[in-house]
Amino acid sequence: MKLISKYVFYYLTKFFLINIVVLVLLALSVKLLSLININMLSGASSIFTALKIAAISMPTLLLYIAPISVLCAIIYTYYILYTDSEMIVMESSGLSKKNIARPAIRFASVITLGCYLLTFFVVPLAKKQLSNYIEFIKNNIELSSVIEEKSFTRISKNITLYVNSKGQNNTLHGIAMYNKEYNGSTTFILAKSAELIDRGDTVFFKLFDGNRQSTNNANLQILYFNELKFDIPKRSFIKTSPRKPNLEEQNVISLLLNYHNNPSTKDVTTELNQRLIWPLLNLAIAYIGISASFSRYFQRKWSIYKIAYASLASIALFGSVILLSRKSSDHLIYIILMYAIPLIVCLISIHLIKSDSENQNSAFSKMWDFLRLTQKKNA
Repeated sequence: MKLISKYVFYYLTKFFLINIVVLVLLALSVKLLSLININMLSGASSIFTALKIAAISMPTLLLYIAPISVLCAIIYTYYILYTDSEMIVMESSGLSKKNIARPAIRFASVITLGCYLLTFFVVPLAKKQLSNYIEFIKNNIELSSVIEEKSFTRISKNITLYVNSKGQNNTLHGIAMYNKEYNGSTTFILAKSAELIDRGDTVFFKLFDGNRQSTNNANLQILYFNELKFDIPKRSFIKTSPRKPNLEEQNVISLLLNYHNNPSTKDVTTELNQRLIWPLLNLAIAYIGISASFSRYFQRKWSIYKIAYASLASIALFGSVILLSRKSSDHLIYIILMYAIPLIVCLISIHLIKSDSENQNSAFSKMWDFLRLTQKKNA
């Protein structure tokens, strides 16, 4: 029995890892494309930036993709056992379907515990680092990439820039720049063209063929120039206000402390329930996959109806739990239903597995047969 359990566990782990890799790569591709579309991945450092974002996003993706991977791994593992007639050999050697299902349940339990570790501590830390890193990218993005043609762009708290057109190599044409100092003086600069040079901590402006008009205490000063140079520190660029960590970036201990200090906070209640319920779905999904795989109605050949049943049941489970988790702060009944549904799914699946293992009709089969007989009598 131990050897067979290790054999089944090996296949489950193998197919789970394959599914995880494929789904994570797909999810990362979508995320990186979205960042490219908003000009957050550009320039020579884009490869390093993309790799860092991918690494930081990995725990979050693993948490959300794990239930799907568990279902696919269980369905495909027992599909292989069926098609290679290994399931028949196991049953002929005296193993019941309950014994053959135990490795899958143990496997799902391990994944569930791992997901609890992720959602309690690892994922909040990863989300916080990702938010900080994306904020860092936004604040250090090349100035030329955020300047739009024929529009006014506020590039710092005091400086507004108008550009008629942009050329190659960070060159600008038709420049109008307005600068209001803290002491109340204002400066207005007109130039035919400009060149931007990124110096790390500062952006170097080189303006050509223009004039500089400044006012201070109602005095107007005009300076005509062929070339005007000045630096703008990047720390003065427009930045968002200091970002407060949201609830998703707090570990479960911090959430419990927030809830203890303010039990009436609905957002904290919702977040705590989502942390608790999502890993539990791995176990419920596993029972759905096992009950579909061991259905005695399709013993001799693998049927597409098993996959359809497992997929539809899983979608219904996901949808109901997500909907109830969002309403969990509204009323206690939603919280009870949110935890009751996965438990009911597990109990129904256990009943189906037990009935198939003992070659007995399940309660659902008996009900269906009763309805059919009643319909025939009425006909």
